[in-house]
Amino acid sequence: MKNENLTSQQVFERMLPCRDDSDRAEQFAKLNEKWRELFGKLSKELTDEQKVMFETLLDIQLKQSDIVNRETYSTGFKNGAKMMFEMFEQDSQFAARPVLDKSNYIDESCLPNKKLPTMLTIKEAAKQVPGFTEYQIRRLCKSGELPCVFAGRKMLINRDNLYKYLYGESVE
Repeated sequence: MKNENLTSQQVFERMLPCRDDSDRAEQFAKLNEKWRELFGKLSKELTDEQKVMFETLLDIQLKQSDIVNRETYSTGFKNGAKMMFEMFEQDSQFAARPVLDKSNYIDESCLPNKKLPTMLTIKEAAKQVPGFTEYQIRRLCKSGELPCVFAGRKMLINRDNLYKYLYGESVE
């Protein structure tokens, strides 16, 4: 949840139905109305302690649902990508194009040295070097002393460059 201070009821009320399917939107609206009605009746009958327990149960349920939804989305995305890959492999229209090796999805024959560098996150780099903290590694990267690349907001450091830096060799 973006705002942990919201009650389960407030979170539920902010949820929006799918707008692309009027049947599901209508079903969602009916279920939402029924949920509000039952929640209202139940909350009037509960003691304060029971209300807290009920809210906690609802929060747990929302978090569990979020985990399941994320996993379902991720699995569906992976399965869709796999199906597309297999379709392109089997389709004669795409047969003339080179197919990537499924094991690593990188055609290493087009790389100049045929060896991919091992990249480390700031956390991994700090673990590799006893006595260095994540803060120190990050500071070296920001100052330009230790080259890094960005993957989104994450800084990645070439492991070989890290060792060269530590041994006092020039790093480009």
